[in-house]
Amino acid sequence: MAYAKIPLSWDQLRAGYKTYNAEDFPLEIKNQLKTWNDQVEKDNGEIKKNNELIEQQNRASGIDPDKGKKPLKGKNTSCVMQLSLGLNSTADTVPQNGAKLRQNTYLMGQYMILSVDELHDWLDWQYGRTDAVPKGDLSSIKGKRGILVMGSAHVELWDGDKWLQAMDSRFTTGASAFPYWFWEVNDGTAAGGSTLPGWLLGWWEVYDGNYYYYHFAGSGRVTYIKSKVASRGAPAPKAPTNVGKAVMDDTVHGPIISWAKVGKTPATVEKFTRLNWTSETDMNGRSNNYGELYARRRPE
Repeated sequence: MAYAKIPLSWDQLRAGYKTYNAEDFPLEIKNQLKTWNDQVEKDNGEIKKNNELIEQQNRASGIDPDKGKKPLKGKNTSCVMQLSLGLNSTADTVPQNGAKLRQNTYLMGQYMILSVDELHDWLDWQYGRTDAVPKGDLSSIKGKRGILVMGSAHVELWDGDKWLQAMDSRFTTGASAFPYWFWEVNDGTAAGGSTLPGWLLGWWEVYDGNYYYYHFAGSGRVTYIKSKVASRGAPAPKAPTNVGKAVMDDTVHGPIISWAKVGKTPATVEKFTRLNWTSETDMNGRSNNYGELYARRRPE
């Protein structure tokens, strides 16, 4: 099977990941889940009352008693937040903008993805679509370490032999647990990853009527924030507003950045041209969604 590669350190990912064991699981996440799920129970109580009333009215009218009923809300689980902790301990931190129509949740000084579907979308975008694991046969991922997404039900780290946590069967064999999708974490070796020139790496100040600060990494990963950074060599942001991919393109004489899609707005693509086609400190750019851009490399 052709599984997509994640060029990150397994040791860093595993060190940041927290299991659901009481001594390991962060209290902040536990408390947040309780707050959310208490509200879900309250909402479901109202839904049940309304559904009972709808059923009574439907029966009195001689129509399908279930017509017009609302489904109950599902409770929040921690698995994607646990994996977010792991990702945030690597170079590829979770950005503020989510893969769907909402922002990722800010908790414990970092952004976290909340749903399995949103994580799946983010993995597809960040590392490429992957193959499904043959149902009932895990032999193709034996000896490989990575992220295992189980349908829309659950996500786990896979250590090459097993998933790290003991789980309820509904997460592994339930109706919503298939197919399994696998991304291999291969300790920094990208498959088809881009390589950016040294002059582009680090921080740039970008202006389109407002100021933004872009960070370019050698892997082609680009992140941005709105707060000013002191120097070109400052570390990449731990909580970026958005994340993109950059490739050098000779037709524009500079980098092209493809940003992650935000809400209903089409994915933003920005094309930058080096000043005089040779500058290593200044670029002009164009965006498919916004205005003209001017970029200047931050001082050392």
